[in-house]
Amino acid sequence: MATLFEWNDGTAPTTAGSSVTVDNTVGYPATPGLLIQQGALQVAVARWDFTAQATLALRFYLHTPAAWPSAAQAIAAFKVGGTSVVAQFAFAGTGAPGQVRLVRTGGTTVVQSANGTIAVDTTYRVELQLDTAGSRARTAVFPIESDTPAWDSGWQTHTNFAVSPSRVEVGSVNANPTVGTYWVDTILGTDSAADWIGRAPGDGAGPSFGMALTIWNGTSEVPAILTYWDGATETPYTLDTA
Repeated sequence: MATLFEWNDGTAPTTAGSSVTVDNTVGYPATPGLLIQQGALQVAVARWDFTAQATLALRFYLHTPAAWPSAAQAIAAFKVGGTSVVAQFAFAGTGAPGQVRLVRTGGTTVVQSANGTIAVDTTYRVELQLDTAGSRARTAVFPIESDTPAWDSGWQTHTNFAVSPSRVEVGSVNANPTVGTYWVDTILGTDSAADWIGRAPGDGAGPSFGMALTIWNGTSEVPAILTYWDGATETPYTLDTA
């Protein structure tokens, strides 16, 4: 599995549409996060471009808005550059509050959860996968500190899912409806859809015996992540019994 792109270090990513800003007061498992403030009839996304991939996986943390929009909004999308959509993760609006969906080209829902699967003003881990050889896609939403999804679409097949994307967008992908303010964080894209990417270091990965690893930032205790350099990347420590 190779990393295609990653965001969690506070560097401003490429953005499109209305306000997407690095904010040191939001985020999970630790700050900063990307604050999305969607203006009326505008998109508001962070964007990553890469060589077209036959398999692709995306993980990000989403803190839902304080109220549902008037209609469904795509919060993540695989695209073939430009505006050609392959697959999307979306949540519904006031007509089906708390419902999450796997969406294909043209904004058509492939499968959806029950209403009330997610709540407003709450943080979740979201994952989205694509396997173009099998013409299939899958998405799931997880409570934090959990490997059990609140909803899993299962693999769904459609000819739209046979196209290899070269861009990922996270944020308000549609110009309409307007979601308002929410945030996303700890974004990771890989070239493998063999399994869920899983929790980020710090998402329930504290020391043994129930201790939470935190650090004082001058104002409050925030989650801390203990890692080591393995010669290529920062890797989280694991704690085992002797």
